[in-house]
Amino acid sequence: MFMKIKPETLKQGAALMFGAVALAAYLTTVLWPSRSQPVQTVSGSGGGGDMVQVYLLDEDATLIPYTLGIEEGLDLNQRVAEVLRLMTIGNEPVQGVRGLLPNNAQLENCTLQGSQLSLYFPENFRNYDPKTEMRLLEGLTWAVTQFDEVSEVLLYLAGEPLTHMPQLSTPVPLPLNRQIGINNFENTVNRLHDSHSLTVFYTRQKNGSSVYVPKTLRISNQTSLQDKLSSILSDISVFSQLK
Repeated sequence: MFMKIKPETLKQGAALMFGAVALAAYLTTVLWPSRSQPVQTVSGSGGGGDMVQVYLLDEDATLIPYTLGIEEGLDLNQRVAEVLRLMTIGNEPVQGVRGLLPNNAQLENCTLQGSQLSLYFPENFRNYDPKTEMRLLEGLTWAVTQFDEVSEVLLYLAGEPLTHMPQLSTPVPLPLNRQIGINNFENTVNRLHDSHSLTVFYTRQKNGSSVYVPKTLRISNQTSLQDKLSSILSDISVFSQLK
């Protein structure tokens, strides 16, 4: 015997199924952007060769990753130094964005132990813009952990381990890694121990091309799956101007 199903019930079921598929497709787009979409690529000082990502600030103090060409065949220390040079104020290779590092705070040295990279900066590192303190931490971390050899970062200022940022005393996790997130709210570091990060990618038009803009949401370790989805969707709504 077959049970007769009301037409309106079928319509409701179809609507729910369509909504679920649409939500899954949408989340796939924002969480894992298609590589077929155009991404901003510009030539670095090497005019080609190896490709790296640098993180630069736009007018809204949002970190934008750009793919640049640098000289081919550099070792890790040289690649790190070149990436950070391109992220220094005054050396920006892209119009309409600005660097993170003060122009008189060039990296002095870096050493790798296992997968942990130590970056040594001079005293002038203190001269960064305090408004970009969190972005500086994020940008440095994401820039150097792009390399396969590096998963963690330690910062040193004038030879001493950096445990708090000099300007606003933002605590520096020891070690830093990508769990710090990127384009967070300013108080994110204080929540690292009771939350985990989820990075959503938006697209934004810059200089006539589309660029991916990563933004990290902090999700409580006790949050349910339903609440996580609600958090993602509400954040997408709030920050829809990034798309």
